[in-house]
Amino acid sequence: MVLWMAASVSAACAGDGEPKRTGDLVGRDLDLPGYGSYGHVGLWTGNRVLECLGEVPPIQKRSLASFQEVTVFWGSKYLPMRRNFRKVIHAGWAQRNFRPKFTLSPTYRVGKFVRKKVWNKETGRWERRTVMTRARFRCDTLVSYAYKAGIGYKVRKSGTFPGTMFEAFGKPR
Repeated sequence: MVLWMAASVSAACAGDGEPKRTGDLVGRDLDLPGYGSYGHVGLWTGNRVLECLGEVPPIQKRSLASFQEVTVFWGSKYLPMRRNFRKVIHAGWAQRNFRPKFTLSPTYRVGKFVRKKVWNKETGRWERRTVMTRARFRCDTLVSYAYKAGIGYKVRKSGTFPGTMFEAFGKPR
């Protein structure tokens, strides 16, 4: 626990600059008394923050000011590589179409349509239908999924805590 707290403090101090480019990771304290150091992260879209919250709907875009004013802002980090980071934003934002649910689990489930056998009571037969699998994310797993689906980048420390992920991510602004 002491090691975790030390990591969280360094995460909070790691990058105090505002985001500059699409795909930058932004972080702040979690808005839950006693658990702030676990953190909350989102993605900079170029003019808003894409984030996953325990609200309805869970996947949202908000202003940077509203992201910063909730709790202590940690700053932003970036990946020093040339990639089309708009694909990252698109991958994350597209998951809102799959009736996402917020989860506390460190694993996520991608929303998608699948072909499946379904029992039809009226005909008394199995039928193949296209059904939707609902998306399930928390803030850090949405970020992780978006990078993986968007540009094939595997985010280090994903699925641990948002603060740990923020600390291990790229370079500070």
